[in-house]
Amino acid sequence: MTKLRIGTRQSKLALWQAEFVRDRLLATHSDVEVELVGIITQGDRHQEVLLSSEGGKGLFLKELEEALLTGRIDMAVHSMKDVTVTLPVGLHIPVICERGDPRDAMVFKQAETLDALPERATVGTCSLRRQCLVQHLVPGVKVVAIRGNVHTRLKRLDQGDFDAIILAAAGLQRLGLEHRIGQIIPVEQMLPAVGQGAIGIECRIDDEAVHRRYVCLHLLFWTEPYTIFE
Repeated sequence: MTKLRIGTRQSKLALWQAEFVRDRLLATHSDVEVELVGIITQGDRHQEVLLSSEGGKGLFLKELEEALLTGRIDMAVHSMKDVTVTLPVGLHIPVICERGDPRDAMVFKQAETLDALPERATVGTCSLRRQCLVQHLVPGVKVVAIRGNVHTRLKRLDQGDFDAIILAAAGLQRLGLEHRIGQIIPVEQMLPAVGQGAIGIECRIDDEAVHRRYVCLHLLFWTEPYTIFE
């Protein structure tokens, strides 16, 4: 029995993604035991600071990649929108799973559409991309930074801290929270982040045993790119 250790952050969405990969591995390999290894990253520990001021989304990768390089885990599962342009020497991402919905979603406290937000409405997002685009679409809104996992952000919206928040549609869908989506923003209005909705699997380049198992994963996951333009 071969044991594979998958490194993951410990938010509900990150665990969903790791469990998704684990279940596909178990479905295609009867001789594999899979362990999920929860790892707290710097980005998780310091949720009071803005990502843009502390090194960007790479803060969610460092500890996972260190665990890979030291052999503590065999693979790491990432949201591709969090992955940096360059990877540490010795690591690569040989597999990207079928992409989910890449678009952004508005979740409202009372309004039904972005255009229906009241004057000077408060919109929560920590993404500079989303901040700029929503202010372009609705110049009168006040954009306020918000950190935390999906459920934390929804709780703050529900308790009245914001009139609306912007989240990735795929994350809400994967967590069974589609009913919270008030409006999917068309890509013509808000271009999605690179890699949003896609799950990547990172591992050591010289780990041939893991690569052989990735071949089956690749054949299982690969489909035509997600179509966002009709």
